Amino acid sequence: MFTSRAEYRLHLRHDNADRRLTPPGDAVGLIDPERKTRLERKMAAIETAKALLEAKHDEHGSLSKRLSRPETTWPEMVGLLPELAAIPQDAAEQVVIDVKYHGYLARQEIDIRRQRKLADRRIPEGIDYTAMIHLRHEAREKFARIRPADVAQAARIPGVTPADLAVLTMYLDPSTTRSRRSRTDDPLHEPIIDPTSDSRAANPD
Repeated sequence: MFTSRAEYRLHLRHDNADRRLTPPGDAVGLIDPERKTRLERKMAAIETAKALLEAKHDEHGSLSKRLSRPETTWPEMVGLLPELAAIPQDAAEQVVIDVKYHGYLARQEIDIRRQRKLADRRIPEGIDYTAMIHLRHEAREKFARIRPADVAQAARIPGVTPADLAVLTMYLDPSTTRSRRSRTDDPLHEPIIDPTSDSRAANPD
């Protein structure tokens, strides 16, 4: 898998595969009881560790906040809070990742919910993809050829990236369209200044 093409790759990590895939696998009868019990114990240990970190404070705040700093390590936390020594290594690893990347994961979770809401958004039949100047050439070409009916179908087109979908939904947003029309043809660029004009009046320095 090309991680650059994977949607929400902060959530799709190899280290949390058991946490992500065991519940749906169990729902369809693919998980044996031993594996399910192992995950339940791991999840309980993770929650216990997080609760301990939140409950214990120093002069700078909770130990959870301290662990979120890049330079802080798990052994340091165990030194400050000996109860953490009982947390299994695999659970401790997940706690460290969850705490250190909490802000990034939370923002991506918002993106996930937003994209799910946008998935059913219909795409007008006569939309002009060539006018979407911020869309990659490859994506414009594929959208123009396949003519997806909605954003969900557009997302399933091979080679289309999350960034392509973000640009597409931007052009489908009426408020963005009005803002773009009220400015210039390119909303990401400032108006071009004529180099032959006398700029001294605008900039006396």
